[in-house]
Amino acid sequence: MLVAHGTKDPAGLAVLADVREAVGRRLGVPVSLSYVDVATPLLSHALAARTESLVVPLIAPLFMARGFHVEVDVPRAAGEIGAPVTNHLGAGAALAPALLARVHEVTRAPGGIVVLGAGSTRAAARAEILDTARALGSMAGGVPTWVGFLSGP
Repeated sequence: MLVAHGTKDPAGLAVLADVREAVGRRLGVPVSLSYVDVATPLLSHALAARTESLVVPLIAPLFMARGFHVEVDVPRAAGEIGAPVTNHLGAGAALAPALLARVHEVTRAPGGIVVLGAGSTRAAARAEILDTARALGSMAGGVPTWVGFLSGP
C-alpha cells in the first residue's frame, strides 16, 4: 500500500494514481493508495477496511523527507494492524536522477534549478531536501540549485 500526503488538486491525485498503477505493473501485484491528509482514503481508514483480509499490507510512504507524517502518522496507523512500513522514498542521490529527468523534460540546459519541499519543523527533514538539491545540482553538471519550502521555519 502506497501512502502519500494527499492533495485537493485533481492533477496531483491523477499523478499519484499513475504512480500506483506503475508500481503495481512493475511488481506484478495489486497496489493500493492512501493518504495521511487532505485526500481520501486516509491511511487509517484504508487499513481498517483491510482488517478482514488475511494479507497484511506492506506500507510504502511516498515522501521525500522524514518529517512528522513519516515518523509519527504512518507508523501509528500501520502499528494498529501490525503492518510493516518501508523507508520513505528519501532524498539525495537516489532521487536526483528522477528529478533531473523531469528537468530535462522542460530543458536540456537549465540555468538553475529550484527544489521545492513541502516543509517541516524537523531539521532532519529539511536537510534531506538540501541533500537532494546538492545531488541534483552536481548531477546536472554544477548547475546552481536552490531550495525552497512551502511551510516551516
